[in-house]
Amino acid sequence: MENKIEDTVVELVHITPENASFFVTENGFLMIDTQLESKFVKEPGGHRGGRRHSHGSMPPPPMPKDEKKSEEEPKKEPLTGKRRVFLHRAFPFDNPYKYISVSDENGEIGMVFDTEVFGENAKLLNNELDSKYFSPKIKKIVS
Repeated sequence: MENKIEDTVVELVHITPENASFFVTENGFLMIDTQLESKFVKEPGGHRGGRRHSHGSMPPPPMPKDEKKSEEEPKKEPLTGKRRVFLHRAFPFDNPYKYISVSDENGEIGMVFDTEVFGENAKLLNNELDSKYFSPKIKKIVS
């Protein structure tokens, strides 16, 4: 069986100040208010987009040709409204506030290419990323 590139490529939703805004609840949860139309298909397992598999595991093998779903146009799931989100830095970590994946409980919503374009909201995003990726710096070694 061959694994075609069409099975692994997904469309990327660009999250900008024009289609989304971020805020923090009184309990400290990062939220997004979006005006997006998803390019992802809601799958029966509750995930949007391509195959989901746990970190470090291999994706499931491709389906045999006779079992593949029909080639009809996929339905789009709207992503409008407010929801809790989680931020993840893309590799490499050299640009800590660029190429940020934004996900909710169902999977990835889209990507923020640079947090600074969000103006005042950039501080919310940067603080969330800093707390998630906290790494102490060694300033002095006493031996």
